[in-house]
Amino acid sequence: MHIPKTAGIFIRRSLADDRRFAGIRTIEGLGERDTAHLPLRLVSEHFPADFAKFSRYRSYASIRDPGARFVSSVAEHIKQFRKVPKEQVSDAMIIEVAREIVAHLPSDKPQYAHFLPQVEFVELGGRRVVTDLYAFSNLEAMVAAMEAYTGKPMDRQPKNVADKALHPALHRGWRKVRSVAPWAAPLGRSRLARKLFVRRNEVELPKDLKDFIDNFYAADIALHREVLNAAATTGEKVAC
Repeated sequence: MHIPKTAGIFIRRSLADDRRFAGIRTIEGLGERDTAHLPLRLVSEHFPADFAKFSRYRSYASIRDPGARFVSSVAEHIKQFRKVPKEQVSDAMIIEVAREIVAHLPSDKPQYAHFLPQVEFVELGGRRVVTDLYAFSNLEAMVAAMEAYTGKPMDRQPKNVADKALHPALHRGWRKVRSVAPWAAPLGRSRLARKLFVRRNEVELPKDLKDFIDNFYAADIALHREVLNAAATTGEKVAC
């Protein structure tokens, strides 16, 4: 199940990707929706045949810390809908835009799809639909389980570039280096380079936004805690 900002693109690209569910499209009776990020209630109502199949299949999802996911979602929103390059996104911008966004939530509009609660992608009417849940911090275990079940090798290193950006003061210089010395590109993936990246999910949020997360994502917080407890007990997943 592709939950926004939980390595869904990485999983989709590693497996067969149904292109009917990709990008912002118009759905009859719904209008414009982000079809890559449809919660179960919309899938069940508007794609009943697909939902019936999904309900019978073994399914997987990763559950992420709601606070880190929220910050990541804001950064993605700024990049995708406000067209600001990720290297120009500051902590102050994330906080400012976050305050604007929360005034519109909850919403099914495509520009707010990344802010849908994670529980809406794994549960429907109080029933757990997704069979296997893993902590986002334990993606390696989920990938191993999916490989074992499908027999299909998968990429072991998801590239979640939306969550990180080169420090703004270094970005322009690095682009110049790459333009005159293309052989230097692999250095951008080195251990040293990782130290120069700013992790967007490490933004320190003010109290009003923390309070919003605690309330709006209360069910997600409980779900994330459940998955972490299961990982600590069994070493892997929540099986439903």
